[in-house]
Amino acid sequence: MKMAGVRRSPVRETVLMLIALGISVLWVGAPYGRTVDIMGSGVPQTFASTTLKLAREVLDDQRAVDIEAAIVPVVFLGLLAPLYPAWIALRLMSGRSRLAARRRWVWVVEGVVVVLLSPIGCFVAIFAVSVFIPGASGPLLFFPLWLLPGLAAGGGLAAIALGLGRRSRIARVILAAPTERCGA
Repeated sequence: MKMAGVRRSPVRETVLMLIALGISVLWVGAPYGRTVDIMGSGVPQTFASTTLKLAREVLDDQRAVDIEAAIVPVVFLGLLAPLYPAWIALRLMSGRSRLAARRRWVWVVEGVVVVLLSPIGCFVAIFAVSVFIPGASGPLLFFPLWLLPGLAAGGGLAAIALGLGRRSRIARVILAAPTERCGA
């Protein structure tokens, strides 16, 4: 089936759906770490629960605006950065022509921002499960802690490659669009 000069592949659509759903489910449901308490078992944390906990703390805070409040948006974006590949996969499934017509500098800026926010999200996630009591053992960290920010950083690097390589094979594969439309 052809649509505006672009072939729609069921395999490609399935892969994009798996990426979008898989990353979203991991972000919401897969624990990346567990705090260690006195009893030896702690509370498992996911990126979604950490984000909601931080939002609740910010909303309950009655203090005046200070330097800490200026950092909160960066922390939120760092925790949301692992969802970037899922967002791009959803956009590719719904409107490839709009992504193919994006300006090159938008891809580059977006990619740089995501690459810079990924380590911040990873650091905040580790900080959220850490116990800062002398003599306390460190938190138990699981694979999603490294996987989700790593995928986000990879998605950011792919966005940078799309922005820098105007007529690249990467753009043809990812966007599934004619190379003339890959950036302006």
